[in-house]
Amino acid sequence: MIEKGLIFLFGGLTGLLIMFIFRRRSIISSEETQSERGTSQKDFKKTNLGGAASTEEKKSISAASLQILYDLNKSLGSTLDIYTIIDQALSSAISITESKKADYFRYQTENNILKLIRSIGRDSSEIEEINQNLSRGEVRNNLKWVLEHKKSILISDTGKDPIWEQNGSSEDQLSSILTIPVLIGQELDGMISLMHPKRDYYSREQKDLLAAIAHQVGLAIHNAQRFVEVAFLLNSLKAKQELQDKLFEHIPVGVLLLNNQFNILSGNQQGLDFVNILQPDFDQISITRLGETTINELVERSKDPLPVDLRKDENAQEIFEVQLRSAQTIEGQYWILMISDVTEERGIKSRIRIQERLATLGRFAAGITHDFNNILSAILVYSDVIVRDSQLSERNRSRMNAIREQSKRATDLIGRILDFSRNQPVEHKPFDLIPFMEEICELLTQVIPEDIQIRLEVSASSGILPILGDPARLQQMVMNLALNSRDAMSDGGLVEILIEPVDISDIDSAKYPGMDPGSWVLMQVKDNGIGISLQDQARIFEPFFTTKSAQGGTGLGLVQVYGIVKQHQGFIDLESAPGSGTTFKIYLPLFPGEVEGNPEALPEVNLDGRGELLLVVEDDESLKEALWNLFEDHEFQVLQAANGEQGFDIVKQIGERISLVVSDVVMPKMGGVELYQKTREIYPEKKFIFITGHPSKIIDGAISQDPYTRLLKKPFSMTDILILVQEIRDADEINPKK
Repeated sequence: MIEKGLIFLFGGLTGLLIMFIFRRRSIISSEETQSERGTSQKDFKKTNLGGAASTEEKKSISAASLQILYDLNKSLGSTLDIYTIIDQALSSAISITESKKADYFRYQTENNILKLIRSIGRDSSEIEEINQNLSRGEVRNNLKWVLEHKKSILISDTGKDPIWEQNGSSEDQLSSILTIPVLIGQELDGMISLMHPKRDYYSREQKDLLAAIAHQVGLAIHNAQRFVEVAFLLNSLKAKQELQDKLFEHIPVGVLLLNNQFNILSGNQQGLDFVNILQPDFDQISITRLGETTINELVERSKDPLPVDLRKDENAQEIFEVQLRSAQTIEGQYWILMISDVTEERGIKSRIRIQERLATLGRFAAGITHDFNNILSAILVYSDVIVRDSQLSERNRSRMNAIREQSKRATDLIGRILDFSRNQPVEHKPFDLIPFMEEICELLTQVIPEDIQIRLEVSASSGILPILGDPARLQQMVMNLALNSRDAMSDGGLVEILIEPVDISDIDSAKYPGMDPGSWVLMQVKDNGIGISLQDQARIFEPFFTTKSAQGGTGLGLVQVYGIVKQHQGFIDLESAPGSGTTFKIYLPLFPGEVEGNPEALPEVNLDGRGELLLVVEDDESLKEALWNLFEDHEFQVLQAANGEQGFDIVKQIGERISLVVSDVVMPKMGGVELYQKTREIYPEKKFIFITGHPSKIIDGAISQDPYTRLLKKPFSMTDILILVQEIRDADEINPKK
């Protein structure tokens, strides 16, 4: 009871020491000491472990010693530095025992050696000498004993104790050595060794006190090591948490962790930003709805494998993919909310789908326009021939002129379809876009109502924006866009046209499939009209689709715009919303070279066939007859063939007499290109004029660079073909035959 009461009263280290004292006073004997050393009677029968010191020489625990131990206990609890712990322990041991020297040997498990790391009473050279001996394996037997048995050893007289070796060192003058192991659990961390020159200096009580100090040192070192390990673990966890936070912050997906009441527990800023867009009254705490979908509706769809598409409202441009997934843990149910902004991704996919659909429509349009071109070409040629008849009455002449005008309107319609199909050949030339756009804007002011303002803004530091293109078609493109804007602003408004150079990066080019990074010209045509709904935007470039049926729209204006942009290797994009106006963005490649001047005027027609023999090869009977009549009227002799095979038979028979072959390109049995190639094998410089509604079929290097070959697009007028015949006849003067 007394022991328990003292332990309770003093607590901790001091109580333990008093308990040791009470126990020791009843069981002290020299044989017990020999048993603690772990030696057998046989090996150490002469060893005096406990010493035979007189009663007055033995030390008892005083109030000062208890205070020292109490202070040590407090100081060891306030530090985590191992060397500070050892220094305080050695200092306390010196104070209690009044030893002359105190050492702390640390056991290094990785190389199985001892090292003197701290000492009181030794200079640096002495410490270095001891460590050199230890590194060579020269270890004192008292240290070996503790190292092997992990128990204390008390040598009361170094001169008589066989464990102590006499080797002439400076320590031979020592008489009493007390060495106590410092254990962490069952493992040896080191040992405290005290030395004094007097024999039988250390009492059993002092040995117990030093053992208590060693025990406290072991606990303090263990705590310090554990603290370092825990600190390292915490730092590692903190680093992983920071890495995870950075990962979440930089991924383009918003991720939020919700509790069962849909309150936000954690997540990234991206997720909070997306919720702010989809839930305008978001309080940064709970989620009640996203867009027009409630959180309960998302819970019902949480097991669906596909995400839910959401918008803020039906007119919003942004599209979000939302997934809500349940996460059941031992603490309860949680929800993981993932939100992705797929607006740009959907835009790219939409552009690809539109391009694929329009390419299919373009191929279809190119096919049907071939037949229309044949019909219109025959009508135009016949009407031109009839109008030239001097016996034609004025009334009939007026009617024929009406036929010609309607045919030209039909020709223009076919031209728009061909522009859309990109089968219309474009005569590219370099020119400066700035003065070109200034002229177009001046022209627009003449055709746009006065309540609509036209504004041109140019952003070009160089003062020039050269592009490679067809000015006539680009003018048509801008006119179509401006007229579209006019129709969208019935109460007046503003049409802004902005042109500027832009550098397209790899990331930017990914928005437009097929666009190469580099220097481009951006042309924006913007209005503040009624805008275009999302449903209509997906079809806006389709042939014959129009939102202006009440105004008589044909549905070919934007079709032609799309085709012209593609003919110039450009890209077009649309930004619009109902009530917010419309902006068309057109990207055209910037031309790196110099611009040219204005093209020369076409020569006047003054053609006399002089009886020359022409071969007309055309599978359309009406057009073939129209051409025969036209050339007959201009004093040519004309031979006819329905396809390339018949034409080549004629060439083989009388090819030397034929001065010019006028041939369609696409025909049954043998086309015009094959006829050209076979004819050139016999007559290398035979002149050819190709007439076609499929100009892309013959555009290749050999034919396009041949000075004795020309191309005429269907439909064409009488004047068009006569000018071309005259031009190719004049080629003899430029390129005389050898």
